[in-house]
Amino acid sequence: MTSTFSLHHWILAARPKTLTAAYTPVIIGASLGYLQDSLNILVSLIALLCATLIQIGTNFANDYYDYKKGSDRADRIGFKRMTAAGLIEPNTMKLAAFVTMFLAFLSGLYLVNVG
Repeated sequence: MTSTFSLHHWILAARPKTLTAAYTPVIIGASLGYLQDSLNILVSLIALLCATLIQIGTNFANDYYDYKKGSDRADRIGFKRMTAAGLIEPNTMKLAAFVTMFLAFLSGLYLVNVG
């Protein structure tokens, strides 16, 4: 395992290609709000932030738990798993998943308050 921080590895672990799963529902909701003259930009941006953090946190958790279960082998098809590849320490990935989900929770408190 490597202990050197690499932004590139963390970006790959976040799996940017999956982020449309977070963006699409928020963009559709914001578009409907706009069409009904009730778009709230701040709420839309915070919803986008929450959705993005949840998606990234899920990707981090998946990377970690698949590694722990032994699901991620060298012959797997799909995104490169940073933990299984030895590029991010397992405990660091687990912590990143928890921190990311906690930040999503904190951001979501605003949405709960205004909703």
